[in-house]
Amino acid sequence: MKNAERSWQHRLISRFRRHLPLLLLLSFLVGMPLYYWLKRARDPVELQVEALLFREDSNIISGLEKSEIMNKFQVEKPVVFGTLSDGGLGLMRTLVMIWGARSVGNVIPWAIFVPKKENESIKITENAKKVAEFLGAKIHFMDWIDLPPNFHPGEENWSFAWQKMSIWKFDQYEKIVLVDSDTIFQKSGNEMVDFKDFTYSTGTCSSPCVEYFWEMNAGVITFKPSKAMFDEFMEYARNTKSPTDYRYVEQDLLWLYYFKNKVRPSYHMSNLYNMCILWCNSKCFPDNTFEDLVIIAHFVCMGKPWEYPKSYWGHWTCFGKYAHKWYDRLDSLAKVLQIERQN
Repeated sequence: MKNAERSWQHRLISRFRRHLPLLLLLSFLVGMPLYYWLKRARDPVELQVEALLFREDSNIISGLEKSEIMNKFQVEKPVVFGTLSDGGLGLMRTLVMIWGARSVGNVIPWAIFVPKKENESIKITENAKKVAEFLGAKIHFMDWIDLPPNFHPGEENWSFAWQKMSIWKFDQYEKIVLVDSDTIFQKSGNEMVDFKDFTYSTGTCSSPCVEYFWEMNAGVITFKPSKAMFDEFMEYARNTKSPTDYRYVEQDLLWLYYFKNKVRPSYHMSNLYNMCILWCNSKCFPDNTFEDLVIIAHFVCMGKPWEYPKSYWGHWTCFGKYAHKWYDRLDSLAKVLQIERQN
């Protein structure tokens, strides 16, 4: 009897192995179109907010005056939070991020920096300007700067991240707290305007239990802008060899300048100001303390929440939980703009 059972099991395993290539091929043929269809799918509320922001008319958005979430921006010094953005979807997602920061008490003025290539026409609609103004944000255009010939970015679109360096030219500000748009503020972060000139955040893909003073992520940095510093960075980039061939463009340049070669002093802020969302269930945050302790959570080392609609994400993973949190903030801003999510 036992031999018969083994024989039946062996036959089943043998058939499975024999058909495994076919099963894998079928999974690929069915799964890949589904994957790309989901990647193209856009969340319906995000589409409606986009349509409203980028309409060509200049209708007044009456809901803005009715919101009770905003605070008065009272700052004695010309300091700002800042974010690099394009003039399209990136701008909309930046506004969602700023709205989230305001909802947890951030009261520092914001500057949105939009790089513009030569002969490129970027038009910011009146509606987008009104929402930005409502959020205490000012939009600045800046000239596009090409990568130096000795730069070999890991991905073609990383040349956009290089445009962060142009922000050093905005010396009308005494200090800028530069924050990527793929972040979620869990606390105000207002105290960051008092950080010293070049204060950096650690490598967020590393273990959150250790403060990695020798690593850096350029997603959250504080600095004093200076045109002289911008020129010095450009000269340094052209004449300094990188062990990574500047794969991570502006991040590698800043790492070489401040850490490896120590041209100027730098300072380290706590990991809690730039924590990878993947660590939300880490042993470093027992009893679900991630939300209580982390000031800024970052969608880094992973995808972005807007790559799939809200209905796609579950709550059982760190990413899914925070993707829902991002969409909740989108829904909150959409409600002020008189757009309701239909269940």
